[in-house]
Amino acid sequence: MFTRIQKLFRKQKPVPEETVPVSELQVWFNTKVSQIGLDEYLQEYFTKINNIKIQLHEKIPVLQHQEIAEKDKKQVEDRVKNIVTGHKQHYCREMERFTDNILSLNKEWKTLEEYQDAIKFNTTLDTEIDELAKRTHKSYQATQHLFFDVVQDVFKSMGELNLLVKDFKKIITKYNIEKFTEIQHLITTLHEETEKEKWLKRAIQEQNEQRITITHKTQQIQKKYNELIESKEYKDYIKLEEKQKQLDTQYKDIEHQIFSYFSKLSKALKKYEYIALKSKQIQPYIDNSVHAFWDDTELHIIQILQGIHKNSTKLNLDEKQQKNIVPLIEKAEAGYLNELKEKGHQLQQEKQFIQNSIEQSEVWKEVETSTHQLNTIRETAERMKNELESVTLKVAKISTDTIKKDLCGKAAESLNVILKLI
Repeated sequence: MFTRIQKLFRKQKPVPEETVPVSELQVWFNTKVSQIGLDEYLQEYFTKINNIKIQLHEKIPVLQHQEIAEKDKKQVEDRVKNIVTGHKQHYCREMERFTDNILSLNKEWKTLEEYQDAIKFNTTLDTEIDELAKRTHKSYQATQHLFFDVVQDVFKSMGELNLLVKDFKKIITKYNIEKFTEIQHLITTLHEETEKEKWLKRAIQEQNEQRITITHKTQQIQKKYNELIESKEYKDYIKLEEKQKQLDTQYKDIEHQIFSYFSKLSKALKKYEYIALKSKQIQPYIDNSVHAFWDDTELHIIQILQGIHKNSTKLNLDEKQQKNIVPLIEKAEAGYLNELKEKGHQLQQEKQFIQNSIEQSEVWKEVETSTHQLNTIRETAERMKNELESVTLKVAKISTDTIKKDLCGKAAESLNVILKLI
C-alpha cells in the first residue's frame, strides 16, 4: 500500500512557475489561451454546423414538393389533405427561414474573443432552435400524418443540430472559458490602473516642475514689488496721497461750514424770496446751499442777506428768528463768506496740483501692475497646489496588489501555473 502511494506521488508533476512582466502579461495570456486545445473542437463543431445546414437545404425542398401518396389520396378526405398540406408548407417555410439564418463562423479559434464569439453563436442558435420548435410543433405533428418519412428525415437533421448545440454547452464548460474571461478582465483592469498610475505620476512631475517655475517667477515679481515700495518715488507718491486726503478733509470741513451757515437762514431765505426782486438768485441756495455758494462767484448772496436784514420786519419772522439771523448776516458782512470762498478756492487749487502730480507719477502704475501680477501668480500657485494634492491623493488610492493577487490565484486555478508578476 505504502509503495503504491509513493508511486502516485512520483507521478505528480510539479506546478511550473512563470515570471512575467506586467507589460507582457497580455501577450503571455493570449499564448496560454491559444494552447488550451479548443481550436480543434470548434473547427469540428462549425464543420458539422455547415454540413447540417447543407443537409437541411437539400431535405426541405424534397419535403416541400413531396406529393401525397396514391393510397392516401384515395383514403383521406380532401379537407384533411388540405389541412395537412397547409401545415407542411408552414413547416417548410419556418425551417427554410431558420436554415437561412444560420450564419456559421470561420475563425482560427485561438483567442478568448473568438471563443466568446463561438459561445454567443451557440447560445443564440440554442434559443432559435427552441423558438422554432414552439412555432412548428403543431405543423410537424400534422405533417407526419401524410408525409411521415420525409418530415422525419428533416427532423432527424434538426435533432442532430440540437444535440450538437447541447453537447457544446457541456464541452465548453470543461475549458473554463468563464475563468479565462475573469482573468482577461483582471488583466485589462491591471493595465488600466497601471497606465493611470503612470499618467498621474507624470502629471505630478510636470506640476512640480511648473511649481518650481511659478515659485521662481513669484520671487522675481516680489523682489521688484519690494524695490518699488522702498523707492523714493513711491514714498513721494504716498506723501502726495496723504496730502490729498488732508486737503479733502479740509475741503469737506469748509463745505460743512457753508451748509451749517445757510441752514440757519433757510426760513428767512424762503420768505424773502416772495418779496425780493432777484428771487432767481435765492432759489439755488434754498435747493442746495453748498453748490449755490461755489457757483456764486461774485457772492451776490451777501447783498441778498443785507436785503433780508433791511426787510426783516416784512418777513413775519418771530422775535427769536430775527435775533438769530442778525449776527449771521453781520458775520457775512464782516467777510466770513469771502474767507470761506477764498479758502475753498485755495484748497481746490492745491488739490488739483496734487492730483496732477499723482497722475504724472509712473511709480503707482508699476506698483499696481506688480500687485496684480503677484495676486494672479499666487492664485495660480494655490490652484496648482490643490491640483497636486488631488492628483497625489488619487495615486495613493491606486493599489494593484489586490488585482495581482486575484490574477495569480485564477492563473493557478485555470492555467495550472504559479504566476509571478514583476
